Amino acid sequence: AGINNDRCGPETMTISKVRSSGAYRYHVHAYDRSGDNTTHIADNGTYVQVFYNDNVTTFYPPSTAGDLWSVFDFDNSSGFTPLNTMSTQSNPLNVDNH
Repeated sequence: AGINNDRCGPETMTISKVRSSGAYRYHVHAYDRSGDNTTHIADNGTYVQVFYNDNVTTFYPPSTAGDLWSVFDFDNSSGFTPLNTMSTQSNPLNVDNH
């Protein structure tokens, strides 16, 4: 893990009811680092843990430059599909386009 005294988190999101159809995509966006072309997300020990059906799945970001980490897709029929891609997005309204 990187040394950073300005660390935040952990952040928690709860989905109380998973829809029987449809898909979810989970991203981590370092908006304040948009366009910096750094490995800030990986360098700060960032990871995502998902607790689902009594299992824990942990996702770690790639050590490539970007401010938007597309972590995984999820749907009821196929479960979790890791994406694990880094890109950049300066407009938070466009995150879901990735």
